[in-house]
Amino acid sequence: MTSSAIEQRLAAIVEGCDDAIVEIGLDGRIRHANPAVRALFGYEPDELVGEDVAVLVPPDQVPEVTGAMLRVATGRSTDALTTTWQRKDGQLLDTSLRLSPVRDSAGTVVGVSGISRDVSAQLATMAQLTASEQRFRARFHDSPMPQAMIDPQGRLESVNEALCTLLGRTGEDLVAMPIADLTHPSDSGSADERLNAILGGVRDADTWERIAARPDGSALPVLVHAALLRHADGEPYAVATFVQDLTALRQAERALRRRESLFTAVVDHAADWVFVIDATGRLLFISDTLASTLGYRPAALVGSDGWKLVHPDDRSTVRAAVEATVDTGERSEDVVFRVLDRGGSWRWVEHTFTNRLADPDIAGIVSNGHDVTARLEAEQALRESEVRHRAVADVAQEGIWAFDRSGRTLHANQKLADILGLTLPQIDQLTVPALLDGDGLLLVAQKLRDSHEPGAEEHELSYQHPDGGVRNLHLRIAPLDGHAGPVGSLA
Repeated sequence: MTSSAIEQRLAAIVEGCDDAIVEIGLDGRIRHANPAVRALFGYEPDELVGEDVAVLVPPDQVPEVTGAMLRVATGRSTDALTTTWQRKDGQLLDTSLRLSPVRDSAGTVVGVSGISRDVSAQLATMAQLTASEQRFRARFHDSPMPQAMIDPQGRLESVNEALCTLLGRTGEDLVAMPIADLTHPSDSGSADERLNAILGGVRDADTWERIAARPDGSALPVLVHAALLRHADGEPYAVATFVQDLTALRQAERALRRRESLFTAVVDHAADWVFVIDATGRLLFISDTLASTLGYRPAALVGSDGWKLVHPDDRSTVRAAVEATVDTGERSEDVVFRVLDRGGSWRWVEHTFTNRLADPDIAGIVSNGHDVTARLEAEQALRESEVRHRAVADVAQEGIWAFDRSGRTLHANQKLADILGLTLPQIDQLTVPALLDGDGLLLVAQKLRDSHEPGAEEHELSYQHPDGGVRNLHLRIAPLDGHAGPVGSLA
């Protein structure tokens, strides 16, 4: 599978996730939001991009959320938060928030990803269960949400069918099992204290993540919502838990990290380079390949005016290509222009521009290109060499005739036209066999077939001049080589 196909698959996982996923820069501004934010927060994804994350956080929740983001951004771990978010219409909703660092290819934290899920229904259900144990019992076993009752000693007292299915165990296996026996070895154990606080009556409700173990030893990431149940006298008698499978959520998190890593790896190691500009020409992104070629550090160029790097004589051409791309939404034709390197020299580059302004992940015009300085310099040198050789040929006192292997004229000078009694256009229109006959024709045909042989040979042949006379021509024939091998003969 190609890297492009892998990236598309990972992007599809993130975009198709039912949980709201936002990527937040270290400046607190949202850089990306997936379509699920529409249902959860009431915003279109592109409405959130560029906004401060505070637009989603009620004022009284700002310290908790920003503190958690700071811990993640500085490399410290944090558990999932149950916090309150604010929708676009001002409505408050309870959500489970999972924060994780976003790193660049060097491992540097460049932002924070937040994955939110609406847990208002679950929390409301737990509150109702705390108030009415009987109603909970009536719905317990048939609930599609995996659930369990834990006794004060930390043993499973009862489980429903959904939890048995999730854990891959029967009810007989689970009932009376210490909850600790379901913990996978990879679990950090950080949730033990929170569970003990509920079992001990210190807290009435809490939410945490655990890594459970299936019978085959595989790990199962879950989110546990727990509520303490009390007798009428206030004495705790059980803990009601709701268990949520986080497998899809973890896949989305990995997909998000891999997507950025793959993108960075592809861009930084591609033969062509990439840069992104906004509609005004401000540089939003520049690949390491381009920066190193021109001698700049990427950080020194991002945010700067890209037009300052384009040669003044070429700016109108490049602007026209960019504007056409913006207007039509189509990819531009190749544009060749000069850019300024860090040493003050102008380098020739060839670029195409693609309009991705409507893509919230990019929000810019993407340009792919490469350095063509060496190619253009070689082409210029070739043109200059051809001019010099043609000038020499045109003033020579001998007839010079270059023709390909089929006998078609490639070049003839005026002296040859004088010798043959023809005009240059007439020579261009006729092949060598058409101009020469008899033994001359056979000689030329032989030399055309064997023109790959090195060295030159001299021959005499007769030529029927247009004035009716016969001329004796002295020919010196040599192979005419191109960069890929013999292309004809020179006489």
